[in-house]
Amino acid sequence: MTTVYSLPVADIRPHPHNPRRDLGDLTELAESIRSQGVLQPVTVVPDPDAPTGYVCLLGHRRHAASVVAGQNLIPADTWGADIEAEQSLSTPLTHDDDEALP
Repeated sequence: MTTVYSLPVADIRPHPHNPRRDLGDLTELAESIRSQGVLQPVTVVPDPDAPTGYVCLLGHRRHAASVVAGQNLIPADTWGADIEAEQSLSTPLTHDDDEALP
């Protein structure tokens, strides 16, 4: 079961195995977030290295663009009880790459 919260942008760090190393130009996305907000929550798990922090599993561009846009909060779909943080951090994610295909 997942729950969506408004989390501080600063409390979320990128997934260490994010396959997308270059997030590209975030200018247009940051402008959209300034005017409309984040329309689809990022997905996070509790950070095993920071008791009050989170690790971004999905939505790295939305998170980074929220930083550029100066947002304090971001909607986040939180995984906790149904997934082990250590397990999620050991598996490289390909979801964003799959979405990027034409």
